[in-house]
Amino acid sequence: MSSDFSYRDYFRGGVVLGELLRSEEAPSWHSKVPHDVSKTKNLIYLGCNVFKTIHIVETLCKVLDHLAVDYRAVGGPAFCCGIVPRQKGEVRMGQSMYRRTATAFDKFEPNKIVHWCPSCEEEFEHSESLRQVAGQQIHFSEFLYNILRTRKLPHSVTRRVALHYHTGGERADRESNYALAILKLIPGLEVVPLVAPDAFGSHCSSQGAILKLGIDGYQHLVRQQFAELRQLRCDCIVTVYHSCHREYAKARQVGDPELINYVTLIAQSLGIDAPEDKFQRLCERHSLDWAMSELLPIAERRGIAKAAVEAVLKSQMALT
Repeated sequence: MSSDFSYRDYFRGGVVLGELLRSEEAPSWHSKVPHDVSKTKNLIYLGCNVFKTIHIVETLCKVLDHLAVDYRAVGGPAFCCGIVPRQKGEVRMGQSMYRRTATAFDKFEPNKIVHWCPSCEEEFEHSESLRQVAGQQIHFSEFLYNILRTRKLPHSVTRRVALHYHTGGERADRESNYALAILKLIPGLEVVPLVAPDAFGSHCSSQGAILKLGIDGYQHLVRQQFAELRQLRCDCIVTVYHSCHREYAKARQVGDPELINYVTLIAQSLGIDAPEDKFQRLCERHSLDWAMSELLPIAERRGIAKAAVEAVLKSQMALT
């Protein structure tokens, strides 16, 4: 394990950023196991890093509410799958986190565990299984497709978009294909697959593609993807995973085509007002001072110190 790695700072960054960027005053998800746990058919497992792009969480909950799905959504450090310490060499710590999370799942008595995060999904496939954990585990893209495939989406979204498509592995191919199938259900939407470079692996992340390529090498390939997007005459890149969305937003520059997650397009086609992607907008400005001026009133209202805001914007969004 790297001696200078701080689990506290790692997890705190995501929590604080989520608190700063969320638009809902009363979140629709659980970041801790509630005292009175109600049974649910579908447990939406968000992971611990998705809160950095909190608008995605808010949007998918709005979509599920609109569709009258029986669900509870959980995420954050209290529900860590254990992949972070395992990759740092702390195998026993990772296994302990996994067991704690799996035991927490049992309390909801779900029929189905619906994964959002590909890293968590991988960890649950390779970690020791607990008998009480729901036998049927599924990724959100497949879960949502199964709900929407027999419905007619009421609103057209007339635009030509490119799906940021990860391939090269059975899981990434399957989940990208389901996202593509979902987008094809939207009236008026023209979708072109934009295959991610092989070096990006199953999804974009600091533990995977960026660790291998370095941040400059990764962002160079992202710039090439934006150039390819223009050649395809598409007006935006559509992401499947939150990690891809986060890293592309940090690499994106003013004037580049829009970046949007596929659940936002579904929300638009359902007639739902999707929350703003504040993460992308703040990254685009590349200004720490500008972001601080916008977020400090929110931080004061939610009890977050100014120093914590500055530290998180520097570490999580690379603002200077």
